[in-house]
Amino acid sequence: MDQNFGRRHGKVVRCMGKARVRETGASSSRSNTIEVSALKEEVTTLKGQLAVQGEKMKARDEQMKPQEEQIRAQGE
Repeated sequence: MDQNFGRRHGKVVRCMGKARVRETGASSSRSNTIEVSALKEEVTTLKGQLAVQGEKMKARDEQMKPQEEQIRAQGE
């Protein structure tokens, strides 16, 4: 049969026969790599922003401690 009709290229998919399945090639891999790099950079940026916010919250907590102590002392 291959001699008469030539060999068909494609992947055999169970219950589907021969089907055209998109293979991941170099261009697809490259775009995935670029996307992963961009996401890693975004995660790094967000982690930095979280660290800054955490430091600001700690500083506010330290500023509020004397006020909390005064309120407690007045309540006693």
